[in-house]
Amino acid sequence: MSKIEYVGRAGRFVGKSLPQICLKLKNFGIGRMFIRDTYKRYPEVTYYVLTEFQADMSDEYLRRGIFKADVVFRGGHYGNMEIPGHKEDFQLVPKEEENFFLDRTLPVGKKWREPTKVSKFVDLPPLLKEMLIQEAKEKNIQFDVKEFKLPFSVKTNDTFSHAIYE
Repeated sequence: MSKIEYVGRAGRFVGKSLPQICLKLKNFGIGRMFIRDTYKRYPEVTYYVLTEFQADMSDEYLRRGIFKADVVFRGGHYGNMEIPGHKEDFQLVPKEEENFFLDRTLPVGKKWREPTKVSKFVDLPPLLKEMLIQEAKEKNIQFDVKEFKLPFSVKTNDTFSHAIYE
């Protein structure tokens, strides 16, 4: 028997793609709960409840399609959105274990952490600040060093944003 030697980087995905699992289930897995092995590193629960399944049957490996699910990330509800079903790290949650995940889910509207407070302006990088001061002196422009600030824009209305302005 010859020795098998693997070449290349080891894959980080453990499991199957969503279509590979759903095509074997009654009603194509609509209403069933799935987890991804990637998110097992968090102490809070992360899972998907499948609401829509449209597999691309022309794909040879049954990985493509449109999949929508109710997303619960780190215990917080994020609504119904499209999920990447082609990634091969999905696992079906047995029906008797679904209550474990539901009991650890936060109420709707509550997130797994408090929002981060950020300021609307940040200091300039030191070199850029010195260049602007030097240029202002050459052109005899009156300035205040406290005026040299950059606006800091943050998406505060994004689904996954956890930042608010002070």
